[in-house]
Amino acid sequence: MKRPAAFIIAASLLLLFAHPVAAKSYTISKAFIDMQMGPDGTMEVTETITFSFSGSFSFAYRDFEPGPWQITDIQVEEAGRQLRYETSSHNGGMRIKWHYSAANQKKTFTIRYKLRNALKCHEDVCDLYWKIWGDGWDSKVSDLEGAIRLPGTVTDTKDVYTWGHPDLERGKIMMSSDMQTVVFQAFAIPRNSWAEVRVVFPARLAPGAPNDGKTALASIIEEENNYSAPIDPEWIILPVFFAVWFLGFFGGIGLAILGKTNPSLAKKLGKFFAIGVFGGMALLFGLVFSIDSNMQAGDILIAVPFMAAITLAFTFCWAMWGREPQVDYHAEYEREIPYDYSPALVSALLHQASGQPSQDMMAAELLDLCLSERLKLRRVKKEKKGWFGKDEDYEIMILNDDE
Repeated sequence: MKRPAAFIIAASLLLLFAHPVAAKSYTISKAFIDMQMGPDGTMEVTETITFSFSGSFSFAYRDFEPGPWQITDIQVEEAGRQLRYETSSHNGGMRIKWHYSAANQKKTFTIRYKLRNALKCHEDVCDLYWKIWGDGWDSKVSDLEGAIRLPGTVTDTKDVYTWGHPDLERGKIMMSSDMQTVVFQAFAIPRNSWAEVRVVFPARLAPGAPNDGKTALASIIEEENNYSAPIDPEWIILPVFFAVWFLGFFGGIGLAILGKTNPSLAKKLGKFFAIGVFGGMALLFGLVFSIDSNMQAGDILIAVPFMAAITLAFTFCWAMWGREPQVDYHAEYEREIPYDYSPALVSALLHQASGQPSQDMMAAELLDLCLSERLKLRRVKKEKKGWFGKDEDYEIMILNDDE
């Protein structure tokens, strides 16, 4: 029994620590988004993204969500050299995929394109609501910066309204001193997370853009005041994870203790305990897969040792304290003890080959002598040694020494 358990633990640890070394990965250290807006609302966009590759890579892609906008005049460059790319439909939106060759190195790519129909103009203001960073990246971006240059200048910075979602808690968005450029910056955006900006400015700056003739500033401000950031998926997964862990660990220990005092109740509760633990595991994995649709096989391998460790811990607790002891006893019916023998004498009779009572009968014999009022146990206080030591002990008093 020891060798298979040791093999499983060793294999799990090997998978846990070997995977990050063997798998290829990439990180994004910086991304800069520059948007130059024309009087007709058309924007010249330049995205500069710096990757650090660990392993061999040959392509990358940038996804855009579906919407009324149009993306044209695409160019992808690396150090001034044009790269081959193609566009395709993805989840109702658009994907730009470009090709290159990289192995354990850092590369910076520049994506240029024209963006049309992304600016909504009303009678009083124009509204740019744009997702500057999508949630399709499998790596976090350490530093996301950008600049949005308006079609013209304003006389007062209060004429331009800026917001960043989800709240840009680790960054900023503001009007620059040139009265024409909005700058923004965000740090440590997690993988599969997004960031968006909203810039509202006077409609007179974009006279050539289509205008619906309605006033919208008040409703936009009210919408932003009522905005609530989406719940971080980790705040959903973590409580479930800790609930399953506490249920599996402390529930197993509790059942083991209950099994000593009330085996029948422990056996009944054990069924519900098993359903709760494995149901919680299924819920946890379901949440992970539903929230993170880009989960890779390596992520699953990392979870395998954790689940194996819980299973082994539960099996160990059950084997040590939970299961009923095996008794080599095959009598068809029980018989009353014919005489009032002491535990030590009964043990000696059971071991006729040696004729000696077993050492396990020592505690039973002491209690029997106390019941027959020959001994008395008295609880006494003593000095506690260490954190886990006891501060009490028992003193044995002889009441009848005639026999």
